[in-house]
Amino acid sequence: MTSGVPRLEYRAPETLSAQVADWLAVQIEAGAYRPGDALPSEKWLMDAFGVSRPVVRIAARLLREAGLAMTVPKRGTYVADPLRPVRAAAADTTIWVATGE
Repeated sequence: MTSGVPRLEYRAPETLSAQVADWLAVQIEAGAYRPGDALPSEKWLMDAFGVSRPVVRIAARLLREAGLAMTVPKRGTYVADPLRPVRAAAADTTIWVATGE
């Protein structure tokens, strides 16, 4: 396992995806990743935490829903920039993303 990455609790009430998302959220809030920075790749997270791709993808979705990240297809997941316009792919409109500050 990669150093600095906590061991996931398989019997915890929180899902594995939520645990991965929580770890990434703590890293973002601590300043390890700044707005616009790429988050670790799916492959890196899978290897580091010993989880499957769906677990990592759900973790990314949880971060997006919390307003902490945005995913660019075939590019990766990035830390969201507060009040930065983001292109909504399906609607082809501009939306504003706020991190709750």
